[in-house]
Amino acid sequence: MTGVAALAGLWLVALLVIGWTADGCVRDRARDRLAASMRAQVTIGALDLGLVDGSVAIDELKVLKDDRGLFRMSIRRVDVDLQPLGLALVQDSVGAIHARGVEVELSALGALDLGGEGRGEPITFDRLVLEDLKVSIAPTSLLPVGKIDVTIERAVAGRTTLRTPMSWLFALQELRARIALPLDITARLEYRAGKLRLSGELFDTPVEVPFDIPVLEPARELDQLAELGKRLAIELGKEGVERWLKAQAEKQLDKLVP
Repeated sequence: MTGVAALAGLWLVALLVIGWTADGCVRDRARDRLAASMRAQVTIGALDLGLVDGSVAIDELKVLKDDRGLFRMSIRRVDVDLQPLGLALVQDSVGAIHARGVEVELSALGALDLGGEGRGEPITFDRLVLEDLKVSIAPTSLLPVGKIDVTIERAVAGRTTLRTPMSWLFALQELRARIALPLDITARLEYRAGKLRLSGELFDTPVEVPFDIPVLEPARELDQLAELGKRLAIELGKEGVERWLKAQAEKQLDKLVP
């Protein structure tokens, strides 16, 4: 028993040493894996590998893809759960990913297309948590209503294979966000359990509508993303404009009735 404990102790010490010395190699491997998977230019500022607890902390991750429109992303901090006790050295599975301080710029829906020759195996993870995500979207088939600025306070998604940078939307479980629309209109969105809650300047009181997210069809992912964007635009327009018109009519009636 003492020998087993000693071997276990030596193994943990070895993992600590390997983790400390392997950070650079793992950073290069992570960068190359992301670059191949996303067919994009990827840079990583710093990476801290914990082989004992199975964790990777990445600072200043940047992604640039501009072959079919612009997709630019920068992430201040990413924490990734891997297999503990050194199993990450021999297994390539990813558990939960927690990203904070994310900025995304998108100019065309085609920029999300990661297919094509030379693409590596897409990354699959068990869970994704996003906090403080800012997205700037130029008019596209995803949201064809003028420039949109989206601030996601928090989003949680389940198991996802990242075939595009937005694949996690099809596994969305929870969302809290604000959208800045043209004409200086702001709307707030909350999503949970198949229901979308809308509030903001267009709504006197919050509105809750069913909003089912379809099962992802990998061959149609970009089309499905465009359809989701159009459905969201329709819900914002339909519910918001109807309520705004009703509110304006009631105000006019109040002026007419003594």
